[in-house]
Amino acid sequence: MAFHRGQRKRRTLRSALADVPGIGAQRQRLLLRHFGSLKKIREASLDDLVAVPGITRSAAEAVFRHFGAKPLPDAPDAPPPAEEAEDDALESAFAAVDEDSASEV
Repeated sequence: MAFHRGQRKRRTLRSALADVPGIGAQRQRLLLRHFGSLKKIREASLDDLVAVPGITRSAAEAVFRHFGAKPLPDAPDAPPPAEEAEDDALESAFAAVDEDSASEV
């Protein structure tokens, strides 16, 4: 039973980028591979987002607007809110699943 639970968990893993209008699975992968984490995507400027191959200006603007509405904590020593830590953990797992899928093909 653990095997099937693991398979289900992988299929239902969801990225915080999925909430951004116009960003599908392919663009999520492109952004995550380019920046390495959701935190770096949130911190990226509009020009940085546009520079990612495969990301259009309108898609970059949508990502920038979506994460621009949620300010990052100012204090560098402050621990990230639980929601952000969970998002980062999900993003890492999402990227690992994508790498596994790519190696199988």
